[in-house]
Amino acid sequence: MSGPAATAESLKHLHRLPRPRNTELAQLDPFAGMAAGIAAARMLDPDERNWLTGHLAELSGRWDSMPLGRPWCVIRGSAPLDELIVIDGAMVIPLALERAVIGPPEWDLVRISMELWSFGWRTAPEYAEFCQAYGQDVTRWPGCYLLRDIQEFRMVVEVTVAATADPGLRGQSAHRLACIRGDVGPRPWPGWVSIDQ
Repeated sequence: MSGPAATAESLKHLHRLPRPRNTELAQLDPFAGMAAGIAAARMLDPDERNWLTGHLAELSGRWDSMPLGRPWCVIRGSAPLDELIVIDGAMVIPLALERAVIGPPEWDLVRISMELWSFGWRTAPEYAEFCQAYGQDVTRWPGCYLLRDIQEFRMVVEVTVAATADPGLRGQSAHRLACIRGDVGPRPWPGWVSIDQ
């Protein structure tokens, strides 16, 4: 087992785990560090900073009225979803669990859907394979687009903060910001590249 099916099986197993009793996991805070990141990003002009600050407030308000989904459980949070060990072609073990939190399982699923619908990093057959193996297509849940918007926003702020220290990322930062502001056209947006955090 590998690829989208392995990722789906790993997430399905993780999301079914009971909440740990002996270890305190933090609850997902989708906006942790975002306001500070916007304030610290020296490359932003006043208009960009104001727009990001306003968009953060809008997303926070939408989060407060997010449609009900599945019960909160252990999720990968900010850990890469495809960092897995596959043993004997069947057992799938996720890595980087130190970043696991308690949150909506849809948070993890939306990240996979974004790879197709937001960035074109996955193909439609790969996404269909993931959904079949997991047993759910998160894009059919009404809260999907809120979680997508929040995660795209986080990706913009994270690269903008990184670009303050690494000028080589400034083009990527400007491109991502233009995308979420609606200046580039509809999704999937070309040109989003992974960055090392």
